[in-house]
Amino acid sequence: MPIPQPDKNEEKDKYISRCIKFVIDEGKPQKQAIAICYSVWDKSLGGEGKMTIMDRIDRYLNEAKNTVKAGIKKKINTEIQKYLKPTYFKKIPLQPLFDILEKYDIVPLQEDNTYWDGFLLGGVKKTERVNFNLGVKSLKDDNNRYPIIINADLILTYYKMESGKYEIIAYMG
Repeated sequence: MPIPQPDKNEEKDKYISRCIKFVIDEGKPQKQAIAICYSVWDKSLGGEGKMTIMDRIDRYLNEAKNTVKAGIKKKINTEIQKYLKPTYFKKIPLQPLFDILEKYDIVPLQEDNTYWDGFLLGGVKKTERVNFNLGVKSLKDDNNRYPIIINADLILTYYKMESGKYEIIAYMG
């Protein structure tokens, strides 16, 4: 199906939200959906060169609030490493890792941008890697969806040892 176009007099935030949901429902990854929808919005204004100064400021602020600064990533990674080392776990410690993220207004997301509410199934390999999309906790909308953080993921690798315990490596990338 074609990507929806902005309706006449539609507010930017409403269009971007509507468009991202549509593009994700069509099977595109979240980050790609964001890029597509902003591109369509810009083109509807006649391209980046014809954007008003207020549109440019608005776009910059929206992008800035959906990013994690390098210093915060470093703090989060330090806390994650402090929690994980030097321990082997009976089960994969997702909630403690998520709690660390939430201290910084970050939540793990499912594919539909809602809070991650699942479990991990190991495959036939002993080592598995999982990437979690992340969202801004304080910006949850009325449909319990969070805006995706465009410059960070939580990467979790786990190895199930012969003892049945897990060795965990996790970091925000």
